[in-house]
Parts: sequence; structure tokens; C-alpha cells
Amino acid sequence: MNSDNRERLPRVLRELQTQRHRRTKVLQIQGEIPGGASAIGRLQYVWQKFPFDAEVVAQAMRFKTDGLFFCDSTLFLAPTSPSIWAAMTERNEIALIPRIIGEISKWIDDAPSKNPEAHALIKARFNGDTKSGIRLI
Repeated sequence: MNSDNRERLPRVLRELQTQRHRRTKVLQIQGEIPGGASAIGRLQYVWQKFPFDAEVVAQAMRFKTDGLFFCDSTLFLAPTSPSIWAAMTERNEIALIPRIIGEISKWIDDAPSKNPEAHALIKARFNGDTKSGIRLI
């Protein structure tokens, strides 16, 4: 084996280097793990929590003004920021397909505690208001 092969990183680490983000650092250390770091074993993954800013998401949603938003039922059933609802209904439209309508039908029929503004828009659409920002497909 020549000196070039001895200094070359293992194939797994070379592949990690090609795929990781440029600001990610891989440390190979022996001994105790430094404070603030987490040990990650080979073939292991880590869930990371990223900060969520509804205003940033809403701003990104306003980028394209002629789009349709096809939403999952969790957008209606789970708490969603009013700024996100506003971004979807100002100039754009929320598209509802029959399957999602079925999934949120109890939410539509009730007076929900979550997302009351969106509930009012959807109820208006089902009552014939075509300017509510909701499109039925």
C-alpha cells in the first residue's frame, strides 16, 4: 500500500463529504464528546428541530401570485398561523379536492376552535361565495 492510500479517507467518509452541506463539519474524535455536541453512530440519524417563523413562510408563499395551494387536511385541523391563511387567500387560492373535503367534513360542520378564519372562508365557499379564496376541484 502506498502513502496516498494510507492518507485517503474511508469511502463512507468521502461520500459524506460530497453530500453534506458546506457548513456541516464532521469530527472524528477519540475520548469524551465536547460540550454541546452529540454522538452520532454510523448509519444513525438525528432529528433536528428547526426554528419556524410563520411570517417567513407566508412571505415565501406570496412569491408566485397565480398559484393554487393543494393542502393536506392537517392544515385545517391543526393550529395554523393566520398569516399563512392570509398568504394563501389574498391573491391565491386554496384548492380542495373531494378526498380532503371528506377528511375535514366534521371540521367544516362544527364550530372549530382551531383556524376559525379559514373555517369562515370555507363555509362561505360551500354557501356559494366564489370570492372566498377557496376553489373546489
